[in-house]
Amino acid sequence: NLKLNSERNINRSYQFNFTNHTGISYYKRNKSGFRIDKDINSHDINIVFLGGSTINEKFTNYSQTIVGIFEKNLIKDNYPYKVANAGIDGMSIIGHINSFNYWFDKIDNFKPEFYIYYIGLNDSFLQPDNLKSKSIDFLEEGSYLNKIKYFIISNSYFVRIYRSSIENINKKFNQNIFLNKIQTKVYGEREINHEFIKWDEIKNKNLLLSDKDLKFKEFYLEKLKILNNLVKNRNGKIIFITQMSGYGLNERLYLIAEIIMSFCQEEELVCINLAKDLELEKDDFYDWAHLTPRGSEKVANFIYRKILEKNLLNKNNRSKIIGKKIANKKDQKSNE
Repeated sequence: NLKLNSERNINRSYQFNFTNHTGISYYKRNKSGFRIDKDINSHDINIVFLGGSTINEKFTNYSQTIVGIFEKNLIKDNYPYKVANAGIDGMSIIGHINSFNYWFDKIDNFKPEFYIYYIGLNDSFLQPDNLKSKSIDFLEEGSYLNKIKYFIISNSYFVRIYRSSIENINKKFNQNIFLNKIQTKVYGEREINHEFIKWDEIKNKNLLLSDKDLKFKEFYLEKLKILNNLVKNRNGKIIFITQMSGYGLNERLYLIAEIIMSFCQEEELVCINLAKDLELEKDDFYDWAHLTPRGSEKVANFIYRKILEKNLLNKNNRSKIIGKKIANKKDQKSNE
């Protein structure tokens, strides 16, 4: 399981120079694989955000990411919830389904109340045959030697101390030691004078679905059902959030948003149609997919506002959290 091993115990500094987004970001993932600012016990997590690089946001400092800003809003309004970022670059809905078996179920006492899926962009590149498959799109096979290398890098005490020391020196003394310099093309560039297409522009085209689109819809709907059942079976609540790109919307992104919203209505789930209801602009993205800090702030505040409107959060949730901790301790004692 190379990919997941390589996404644990990370402490890196990135220097980047993208359009609308330049600077240095400090990127940390803990032993459980969550992107963090300060470490958090897995059993304390109530809300987990999931998605690809657009929620991971490794080239943005945590406090300016969607998850970081959402978390600050919770603290400001005295909501006693702990948040984790489980975004992994490139992950599609296939990976999200397999992540339970290969990741979340292996973490002791990881039982969040809310699973928030910010998805659509990576899925828009899938073909019907990809969706029909049960392949694990975020795992890599690799050689035996690579597996050993990744295991040592991810679990070595000395590697963790070294990475932490470099980060602390950079922050404390404003140094730029061993920065990872990121090329502009890391995620792929976009045309300079491209259109930014809004929801109504696509909707007004009255698109007719091809046979390929219909197959995609059938298989994508099946995967949404599987994902929803995985969350329900773990006593969690699922929230889907639709996405748009640095080009706005295309026909496939629009189709995915429509499928998600229709599924949520049918299943009486909470969905947030960001692709339709949030007024993002071209300059809110630094490339074809990824948000600038300004764009992240818009998205985070929009999601937070919508969740409050749906009365999903409870300021008296502390009693539930305490009860959860007591139950976890009992589980641990019984296992001993």
